Amino acid sequence: FVFNSRDPIVVGVMVEAGIVKEGTPVCVPSKD
Repeated sequence: FVFNSRDPIVVGVMVEAGIVKEGTPVCVPSKD
């Protein structure tokens, strides 16, 4: 599930963004 080994952070962000878009966020921040 790694697109670019040299940019693991970018890949992680993309994955997180995809999860959030799916409607299943990893961590839910307090909505003010």
